[in-house]
Amino acid sequence: MYAPYAYGLPYRYAKGRLDVDGNTYSWMSKRVDGGQELIGLCMGTSETMQAEPGSLDEFLFERYCLYTLHKKKLSIAYTHHDPWVFRKGEAEVISNTLTKSYDLGISNVLQPDLVHTSGGVLVHTWSVEKVGE
Repeated sequence: MYAPYAYGLPYRYAKGRLDVDGNTYSWMSKRVDGGQELIGLCMGTSETMQAEPGSLDEFLFERYCLYTLHKKKLSIAYTHHDPWVFRKGEAEVISNTLTKSYDLGISNVLQPDLVHTSGGVLVHTWSVEKVGE
């Protein structure tokens, strides 16, 4: 895993699987250390769309940098990608023990409040830089 070393991102190794059948995505991920898992499926329920300026969707999808603590310094890494193309969706979460340890205040981790599906985007990134330098 390159991201923890290059960017200081707190990724952890997990074994995962994604199956795509038309507009339905079935997924399973289980951490090697600790065994936390996320299992479920989701499907797109709308036509494809792009985020409207000023919308929650734009806030969630159109990120062009990330902030992180890298070598104990607040740092930024810029990214570039085409605008996301996505669908509104529905999900069935079968198991979610992944979020328990984070105490995020989510009342029911098996019932997401908001679901989108997407085929993804190709992201280009630049090296991490200390903020303020």
